[in-house]
Amino acid sequence: MSVLALFKLSHNFNKTQIQVVMTSEITHSYYNPNNMNDFGNQNWTQEEDDILKEAVAKSGDHDWKTISSALHHRTEIECYNRWHNSINTVQVKGAWSPEEDALVLKLVKEYGPKKWSQIAKHLHGRIGKQCRERWLNHLNPVVTKGEWTEEEDRAILLSHQANGNKWATLANQLPGR
Repeated sequence: MSVLALFKLSHNFNKTQIQVVMTSEITHSYYNPNNMNDFGNQNWTQEEDDILKEAVAKSGDHDWKTISSALHHRTEIECYNRWHNSINTVQVKGAWSPEEDALVLKLVKEYGPKKWSQIAKHLHGRIGKQCRERWLNHLNPVVTKGEWTEEEDRAILLSHQANGNKWATLANQLPGR
């Protein structure tokens, strides 16, 4: 039996994980099966979080290639997601203030409804995705938020009869909804 097969059996890894382990300069703690989640990626350690915080402080939170180089076994995407979803305590996740709404309206007029990262730079603690969702679901003046009219109800029924459950097609026939 090959070394690869023995290693695979003894550690319950798949071939890709073994190749990564065998070709990387990482210690046993980084490829210990007890540190793995369901997707095969190891969980983040406190040490890694500290390194990530230090790298972001040094490089800013936009140069993920440089940041990920400080964590040799982590990708740019892993570092970005860890930062924005778990560590960044500056990110605001609560309700939007009237001042923020007014600023989004002003910035959409200035940059257009496509430059969400650029718009987010003007809103402390908000990311582009939040700004886009706020615009599309709440601030866009084209969006109709009132009661559905009988005409709209009829249009939905007719479209459903013609197209079945193709809801994207139906939605295109009801602008602002």
